[in-house]
Amino acid sequence: MVFAVATTGLMAQTPIWSNDFSDPSTWTMGNLGGATGSWVIGTTAPSGDYPLDPIASTTAANGFALYDSDLLCHNDNAYIRNTTPIDLSGHPYVLLQFQEYYRNFSGQTFVDVSNNGTDWTATLVNSTLASNAATTNPLLISIPITATAGGQSTVYIRFRYVGNCDYSWMVDDVKILPQPNNDLTIVGTSTTVWDNVTTVTYDSLPYTIYPISEVRPLPLNMSFTNNGAAIASDATTTITTTDGYSNVHNVGSVDQTDTVSYVAPSYTPSLVVGSYGINYSVSSDSTDATPADNQMSD
Repeated sequence: MVFAVATTGLMAQTPIWSNDFSDPSTWTMGNLGGATGSWVIGTTAPSGDYPLDPIASTTAANGFALYDSDLLCHNDNAYIRNTTPIDLSGHPYVLLQFQEYYRNFSGQTFVDVSNNGTDWTATLVNSTLASNAATTNPLLISIPITATAGGQSTVYIRFRYVGNCDYSWMVDDVKILPQPNNDLTIVGTSTTVWDNVTTVTYDSLPYTIYPISEVRPLPLNMSFTNNGAAIASDATTTITTTDGYSNVHNVGSVDQTDTVSYVAPSYTPSLVVGSYGINYSVSSDSTDATPADNQMSD
């Protein structure tokens, strides 16, 4: 299993294939493992007890895909996939891109890719989204799919929701694009390494406000993925704060699709009341195709 990353670029590229859910017949719905819920295609917003607004995607007005776990409220393992296989035989390096709007409770959102309609490579999307948190509306997601789909003549894309009485997931404007050679993307950042499974105390929860008496060292950390078709050489992370902390770390070479996590030496905020900004960035020795997703701030 691999993890997906959010990005803000690549929208201007000419797609190899695209689908905006304006024709529901181009998609097939189904379930796995005895689940019974179904995706729907239309323009109606989620309608469970805790509904989201409709996705504000580029072509939302002509239809989008929705899995409303909140409305169905039972065990979920439902998918929606393209009905007709996609021919990518002339395209060895490819990237899947789509717009989404999702609120997380305890479910999981997957993009599965197949080159025969039977065997699937699963990609976990929204893996860093906290419980009860939502993505931006919409959020642009890019996933390298070269390993499974590159150069293949019968490619299927499947959006799959696994959960049980959660919120909802909306998807629209699906594209397959040429994969750029150089594209590092920050997956997530944090001021703590607290883990709700392994940590036995709550003193390092990810707070946003600290009383001066409780200011503590913060293990700033970030994760990034090589979203490009080439190995990223001389990858370097930089973390700075508005009160003078600075850490530059050379990671070295990062293989295609690999995700790197780095925990910097701890940062202790100044004992002065105020707001403090933290800036994260990643670079390599090559010009990045989407530099906007190489930076993130807390």
